[in-house]
Amino acid sequence: MAEKAKLDSADLAAARKSLEPFLTANPSASIREFGTEPKIFRAIEQPWGDKSIAFNITDLSTALCDALNAVILPARLSALYHRDSRRLEVIWTAYELPDNQKIVAQRSFKYSYEGSAHNCSFGRSSDRLLEIAKVFASLKMSNTSFRNMQSIRAYVRSQNSDKAQDTSISQPISFWIDNIDWDDEKTVEFINNLNFYLSYYDNEGPIVALHQESTTDKPQPKYRYISGKFPGTIKGKKLDNNLLSFWEASSGGDAARRFQYYYRIIEYTSFFYIESSARLALKRILASPDAADDIGATTEKLMSAFQMSKLDEYAKFSQLMQDVIDPKILWTGIKENISAFSKDVKFDGGYVLKAIIAPTTKESTFIPKGVETFTKSIRDIRNALSHGRDFKSASVIMPTSRNLNALQPWVHLIAIAAGQVVLYKDVS
Repeated sequence: MAEKAKLDSADLAAARKSLEPFLTANPSASIREFGTEPKIFRAIEQPWGDKSIAFNITDLSTALCDALNAVILPARLSALYHRDSRRLEVIWTAYELPDNQKIVAQRSFKYSYEGSAHNCSFGRSSDRLLEIAKVFASLKMSNTSFRNMQSIRAYVRSQNSDKAQDTSISQPISFWIDNIDWDDEKTVEFINNLNFYLSYYDNEGPIVALHQESTTDKPQPKYRYISGKFPGTIKGKKLDNNLLSFWEASSGGDAARRFQYYYRIIEYTSFFYIESSARLALKRILASPDAADDIGATTEKLMSAFQMSKLDEYAKFSQLMQDVIDPKILWTGIKENISAFSKDVKFDGGYVLKAIIAPTTKESTFIPKGVETFTKSIRDIRNALSHGRDFKSASVIMPTSRNLNALQPWVHLIAIAAGQVVLYKDVS
């Protein structure tokens, strides 16, 4: 067995040569050797461009070569695209189906899209998928559920074992779509549209999972300490429970979700906000020693003070930010990542976020108009995220990995602003 497992450089070169069609069609995948003598192993890394998966091809068979060379493994899908038959095979499961899904296993239908007809059906997984499942290996935590390959591998192993059949494993089932000319972007758009109909006509049925695009962008830096260090003494006060709920919700999820929860903290507070001039007048009226002596006169004064607050929704939002946000603290978040805020960002979906500073901007030049500029930017981002489009440009921020990464610096910055709103909304 040791001799059989031993490989030299010629074996590696031969493997790459044998799998040249696969490597050409799947450029994110690569073959390398690892281990030490006398056991050196050979693996395909990042099939589907997925770091959580590898294929152990130490014993590379003709059947496996034929299977791999015939397919494309799409990065956005748990699927195989069969190049010869132009069929997309979406990997579903080999686990025993629950009762409410058993009817799905027999489903087939015709789907017309942009002038082309496609036969869609659930059916037995391909021999190619089963061959590939034999060498499947899971490596780490996966955001893609290991492309649904674990149950397929379990099925293959159960067929080659003398042990009693695992009752949780049944026949491997895939979702098949015919008449597909492969194109990454167009196929994803096709699946997005198809998913609507799959869920519209059966709200308990499966849809095709679309995985986020992988990104090679470096993580965005984050300003850690709002006060430069963690304080030795904190004088706490009872905070608004609603704002605390939004704050807690903003700690998890993707960048778009977190941004919108931080924004809701500011938006919720601004709805009840009275600008500082009106608030000062109210305080003076209520603090007057004779306020209770003539309730009628005091009420008229209060009504007059309330009428001073005639700001519209956005004006209140903006005034709250001007009254509460310390531009020096906001600058501490910006200076950690000057490059993210000093250049225009074009998001997938068409929305263009204008830079709020220049690369050479200093704190002294940011302070006078910085909060105003920041406020306008987060308002526009929120519109492009929440309303489906920015009102002026009719463009959107799509929930792609590239967009979420570009949003991350703004999440850090709006978190600084939202925190100040929670703490100081009643102080100004």
